[in-house]
Amino acid sequence: MRVLAAACLCVPALVGCDCQLSLSACREAAASDVVFIGTVESMDPAAFSRWNPAQRASLESLNRGYDQARASGALGALEELKRSYLKVFPDLPDDRKKAIGAAASANELAALFYWVMDHGKHVRLRVLEQFRGDTDDDAQRTGAGKDEGEPRYIDLWTPFGDCGFDFQAGETYLVYADDDEESNIVSTGSCSRTRRVADAGDDLAHLMLLGHAPEQAGRLEGFVTTNQLYQVEMDKTRDPERISQPVAGVVVELAGPGGTRYLESDRAGRFVFDGLKAGDYTVTGYGPGYPRQVRALGAAKRVRVGEKDCAVAVLLVAK
Repeated sequence: MRVLAAACLCVPALVGCDCQLSLSACREAAASDVVFIGTVESMDPAAFSRWNPAQRASLESLNRGYDQARASGALGALEELKRSYLKVFPDLPDDRKKAIGAAASANELAALFYWVMDHGKHVRLRVLEQFRGDTDDDAQRTGAGKDEGEPRYIDLWTPFGDCGFDFQAGETYLVYADDDEESNIVSTGSCSRTRRVADAGDDLAHLMLLGHAPEQAGRLEGFVTTNQLYQVEMDKTRDPERISQPVAGVVVELAGPGGTRYLESDRAGRFVFDGLKAGDYTVTGYGPGYPRQVRALGAAKRVRVGEKDCAVAVLLVAK
C-alpha cells in the first residue's frame, strides 16, 4: 500500500466524521472534563496541518521515495527515504527517530508512518482562562509553573481526518476536551463544540456566568415552531440549535424567580435566557406588537430550571 493512500485518509475534505451526538453550549460544558480558552503555541506533526500549503508536496515526496525504495531495493534509496521521513516529521519523539534510522526496509518505514497517523496531532495551547478541569493537575501534566503570573499550557491531542479539529498556530480557541485519567491524555475533536473564540459568543455567555456567578448559571434554551411533530424532528436532526418550521419574531416572556424578561425568537425560531437562578418558570409566546397588542400564541409552558441547569422549552404555535 502506498503511503499517500494512507495519507489521503487524513485530508479533512476527503473523509467524513459521523458525529453521533450534538450538544448545546450548556450541556457540552457540563459533559466535558476540561473547558478553557487558549492560544495555539505549536502543533506537531506540522506536515499534516490542513493549512500547511506544503502538505501535498510532502506526501507526494514520501510516495515517490517509497516506490523507489521498494522497486530498487538499493540501500541508497532506503536512506533517501529515511531522510525524507525525518524532513516531513521533524518533531517526532527521539525513539521514533531512532526507529526510522534502524528501519531495514520501506515496509518498516510505512509502519512508522501508520504509527504517526494513529497518534494524531498534538497541540500546545497557552491557557488564557480555564472554566473546568483541575488546574494543578493540568499544570503538572504540561510542565507549566505553578507560580502566580507564570504562563500555563495544556497539551491537547486531536485525531487526523474530519474527526480531528483543525487548529491554527497563533489562533485563540474555546476548547471542550475529555481527560483520560489512565493515559493522562487530554483530547478534543470536530464533534465537540471546540471553536475559535471569535465564534463562541453563545458559549462564552454561559461559561462566564458558570465561572463567576454559579448561583445564577442556569440556562433556558428554546424554540418556537409550528411543527406538531417537533419532538421526532429534533431527535432526527441531532442538532440542539435548530428546529424545523421555526417561527421568528415571536415575543417570548419568561416569568419566575427574579422577575420577568422578554426577547424575540431569532430566524431559527430560537431563544435563550441566561443567568437564571434555580426555580420554576413560565414561558409564554406573544405575537408581534406586544405589549401594545397582547395576543398569546399558545398555552404558557411551565419549566423547572435547576442550579447550573440546562433546561429546554419548545413553544408550539399555529401556522
